[in-house]
Amino acid sequence: MSIDHDVRFGLGAGLDALAPGAELAAALDRVSAAALTGEDLAAYVRGRWRLLNRASAELLEGLHHLGRAQAGRTERLASCDGFSGDEVSAQLGWSRTMSSPKLDLPDDGWDDHRTDTHDDIDPDWFQKLTQKTRPTATIPTRGSYDDEPPF
Repeated sequence: MSIDHDVRFGLGAGLDALAPGAELAAALDRVSAAALTGEDLAAYVRGRWRLLNRASAELLEGLHHLGRAQAGRTERLASCDGFSGDEVSAQLGWSRTMSSPKLDLPDDGWDDHRTDTHDDIDPDWFQKLTQKTRPTATIPTRGSYDDEPPF
């Protein structure tokens, strides 16, 4: 005698059998999560999750088309360019920081202008600056001032 643990009955079996799409969405819309229990509730959540994943995949595909689109043409660029993040951001009200990962862009471009080493800061000048009581909004680089901070 064998036991098949994958046999499902009722609503759960019906929802799990449907592919993510309009038919699954309609079936889920006909029931309320508040009225479900046990395996039926679990099947409801799995169905919603599959619909969400499908919608996310379709959105990402659309974003990649938008990021590679050319004005008035259906041909797409081979890859996203420097303005792709701006296009997506403008359409969805997102920042470039939010749109860049969705388009597989490395970053928003601002990191190219920063340095992590701070090799351009004179340590002696910086020590004099930090010993002063008045804070400064920016850290001047070597050569910005001759000997002393301007305050």
